[in-house]
Amino acid sequence: MIPRISTLAAAWAALVATAFALDATPSTTEGPYYTFNSGQTLDTSWLVGADNDLTLVTGKTTRASGTRFLLSGTLVNTAGTAISGATIELWQADNGGVYYYNTSAGNNTANRDSNFQSYGTCVTDSSGNWSFRTVHPGLYTGRIRHFHFKVNINGSTVLTSQFMFATDSASFSSDGVASPLVAAGTMSLVTLTVSSGIDSVDNATAEIAAKQIVVNVSTTSSSSGTTTTTGTSGTSTTTTTTTTSSTSSTGTSSGGGGGSPTLWAALALATAVAGRAAVKRKR
Repeated sequence: MIPRISTLAAAWAALVATAFALDATPSTTEGPYYTFNSGQTLDTSWLVGADNDLTLVTGKTTRASGTRFLLSGTLVNTAGTAISGATIELWQADNGGVYYYNTSAGNNTANRDSNFQSYGTCVTDSSGNWSFRTVHPGLYTGRIRHFHFKVNINGSTVLTSQFMFATDSASFSSDGVASPLVAAGTMSLVTLTVSSGIDSVDNATAEIAAKQIVVNVSTTSSSSGTTTTTGTSGTSTTTTTTTTSSTSSTGTSSGGGGGSPTLWAALALATAVAGRAAVKRKR
């Protein structure tokens, strides 16, 4: 008995999608200085829902010191589908290597740049785009330079990770966070390659980097703004308000695994056509 064409096509499409699925962005430690962790004793009320421009604190006119940095990308699932309405959190050390966190060994809050917001959020738009205006993170003892980020969907954190810089590749093997990623072959998925450009908001010289974030969830979005996410814990539905971030930059998002939705569709179509031809010959 010859299998139905639709069954063959579906099976081949599933195989193709699996073979060309994007590699998920690897998770890393949250680190000790997450703005809202249980050990934080500084006032964080002013940072709840903070915007995506870390270079300017609300109510101030002086921007943060340091090299301007425009960081952007897209958020997709492993099938390459854009995820809208997700909240991305970003936190980092200021130009001097100081976090907005309690004073402790290696983090002297007294030296913090008060014009730096230190933490921000961005809600992905309908195409999964996200962006931040910030500064190149300062260096502190024990780590290479990095950005921390979290991805939250429907109120749940689905990824906690860090972006690091290609210019620090010689130190990857000695860095406590980068080293395991190098060993696992996933370091490239969180490595930023930086170019130079201009920030249009004030014509400041800026470093620019773009990276795709890939999370292992199945997500669909409707025109009504309802996002359904299916994971190991089941399915939940929430109504989200999608906003377009105010920070923009040039460049092409990079990262993720091989393949693209267009390629998958083309291969699936070719498989279906081939299946039809095979069935005709058998009749």
